[in-house]
Amino acid sequence: MVAPTDASAAVWTQADDPAGLAAFLAAHPHLEWVQLPWAGVEPYLSVLDRDRAWSCAKGVYAEPVAEHALALLLAGFRHLGGYSRASTWTEGVGQNLLGANVAIYGGGGIAEALIRLLGPFGCRITVVRRREAPMEGVDRVLAADRHHEALAGADAVVLALALVDDTVGIVGSPELELMGRHTWLVNVARGAHVQTDALVDALRSEAIGGAALDVTDPEPLPDGHPLWSMPNVIITPHTANTKAMAPAARRPHRGERPALRRGRALGRDGRPRPRLLRERTTATHYERLGVRPSASTAEIRAAYRALAQRLHPDRLTGASDAERSLAERRMREINESWDVVRDPARRQAYDEARRGQRADAPAGPSRPVDASPGWGAVGEEDLVEVAPEIHGIAGMVVQHLPWVVVLVALAAIFVGTAYATSRRTPATSAVDRTAAAGECVDVSPGPSTTVVPCDGPHDLEIVTRVDIAADCPTGTEVRRLAGDGRLDCVREG
Repeated sequence: MVAPTDASAAVWTQADDPAGLAAFLAAHPHLEWVQLPWAGVEPYLSVLDRDRAWSCAKGVYAEPVAEHALALLLAGFRHLGGYSRASTWTEGVGQNLLGANVAIYGGGGIAEALIRLLGPFGCRITVVRRREAPMEGVDRVLAADRHHEALAGADAVVLALALVDDTVGIVGSPELELMGRHTWLVNVARGAHVQTDALVDALRSEAIGGAALDVTDPEPLPDGHPLWSMPNVIITPHTANTKAMAPAARRPHRGERPALRRGRALGRDGRPRPRLLRERTTATHYERLGVRPSASTAEIRAAYRALAQRLHPDRLTGASDAERSLAERRMREINESWDVVRDPARRQAYDEARRGQRADAPAGPSRPVDASPGWGAVGEEDLVEVAPEIHGIAGMVVQHLPWVVVLVALAAIFVGTAYATSRRTPATSAVDRTAAAGECVDVSPGPSTTVVPCDGPHDLEIVTRVDIAADCPTGTEVRRLAGDGRLDCVREG
């Protein structure tokens, strides 16, 4: 963990403070990546931009929320809400989940987890999502514009989709009229998906079997609201996912590979890289400038000028060196992109090259995020893992690289210390007696020395003796002639 001025990424933990995040980013515009606290990003839509990478908590709470949806579904089908309020013995009512027709709105992590949980019940499952792509364990997948087809004949309708403009109020009077008198509506997504007044009318007239709601609109649901007192309504106070449930959610289910696995691409800190909404290192020239590929030259010029003004050095008064360096790098990228797309010939060549790359790209599970407006455009189902896999020996080396660096550094320190010590403190030689300063010695073959008169032939003159941490006078060299822990400063005779 480092100070915001030295960081390149931030983990935002204030779940209900998008204004605070906006102010934080305004104060630290150099941040390249922001991690949001929840899977749903709708509270932060006003803050999201194209200048940095964004990630959310997709998948962290998918299993607990799916489990809660199953609990609400069973409680509604078995009339547990009504039985729990009863004060006298009542007759038996309810219906089976076994073999039921279940429609799930949303095709992300919550839906996938719920589909697995419904497997033992043998349900016939229809999923409504943005794209009609096959899903394991699902009998039918419908595109968003066909979602009404999922309602007719459904025994249960489960809402587990993202809240965007196209999904606000997606369940209203027309949709409730298509449901059967026995159908239960389960909402574990967002309260605004359902038009509350229409739901109250449908429940009062018994047009549907009931509603099991973990979320409401408004939320919190005010005291005295009609939904609180209806016998065919079950309400939980947005508790399908709590912090205490997150650790359990991170454990992979049987047969699933753990998210943090050997060989996955690593970040600078040696940890597996996050799942991002988009990969900045492969941003196109249009993404750098924040415009559509179909944008006109005038639109691109306006976007370029806005970015250039924001990143101008005069706007960075008081910024750190790291912030200035990042702004300069971003400015170079923007200038490079502007030079390409402002010239019609270069832009045409660039667009043709991009189309050729898409045509030659192999099919696979990873795909770029379609950020165009549409049903579920920012839903958690659209988050993809953009970090490439690194397999085999290369993956092991990359994964353990930080430890290798640490070991090499320790070895270098050890060798360097030993070398310095060897130069500073030569090997001790045995002497007849400890020679004093001003005396002379002969160095015999082998490790021994002998004190001799200085007016006769001698090998070394001991100028002075110093502690091991002290320096010898200029013109002398260091020797260690005795084993008393001191050094001899000598010169040749």
